[in-house]
Amino acid sequence: MRLFFRNAAIMAGLAGATLAALLFFARDPQSFGASSIDKRALLRGGPSPRVILVVGSNAALGVDSGRLEQALKMPVVDAAVTYLVGLRFALESARPYLRRGDVVVIMPEYDNFYGLLDGDGAGLLAAVNDDPGSLAALSTREQVERMLASLGDIVKVFLPQRVKALARGGKTDSVYRRGSFDARGDVVAHLDRASPGFDPKALFEGKARCTNCHVPPLYTLPGFNSVPAATIGIDSFQADRSPNHGYRPPPLRGVFTREKGGFFHDGRFPTVNDVVAHFDVQFGLGLSAAEESDLAEYVKSL
Repeated sequence: MRLFFRNAAIMAGLAGATLAALLFFARDPQSFGASSIDKRALLRGGPSPRVILVVGSNAALGVDSGRLEQALKMPVVDAAVTYLVGLRFALESARPYLRRGDVVVIMPEYDNFYGLLDGDGAGLLAAVNDDPGSLAALSTREQVERMLASLGDIVKVFLPQRVKALARGGKTDSVYRRGSFDARGDVVAHLDRASPGFDPKALFEGKARCTNCHVPPLYTLPGFNSVPAATIGIDSFQADRSPNHGYRPPPLRGVFTREKGGFFHDGRFPTVNDVVAHFDVQFGLGLSAAEESDLAEYVKSL
């Protein structure tokens, strides 16, 4: 029995070391999450009193801090990155740099009110991988447990995405990059973009081939149909319990209302964006980061 536990501990240690090495070598210094390094520098410097914005991309992409400065006659620091890290992590990230007179404006997204106080496990793992200095913002056991529970998602979704990004040499047309922020912390790379004639429906039905399994108007397979687990790149544990040993493509109408709890039978993909990234790898679609994002937003609009 002692030999068994020793061997189990060795295997667990090797698995942990391998995962840590994979995460380290798959780090993208220009990722969107790595912008928290620059935002921490903004918080560390500059005069007070000031206005500090925290939490999600709704603030990072939706606020004009320059206009706020003019209206409030105070410096503004947009410290927001992503809602997936949770309210607690976002506030703990800013807390060491607060000074007398600073005003913190919390701009939560919908999910932060329902289960994301301590963040999403995969989101937290990605955050600390992108910015190891943010480890100091972890403050609860719940956060650590969620991160550990999401290690499988990191291997299945996060690492393939990073490998694909590195294979492109870091080149992307997505605005979700570290270099997209201005001196106040706002994302501005998208402001001068024009997309005349862009048709997300054409992407959905064409290059992404979504209608192979999600046929309008219900956006599922007609009749009593299902697809094998191997086709969609997941295990068959749940499918093997059904008569035809497959999974039924779920209707996509109103899919944005079902994000809580994740997608697929076991909730392995936290967001629609994660599902799109998975199928991009599974089917070799060759979507750009911008196309993945556009496709996810179109699916949520159905």
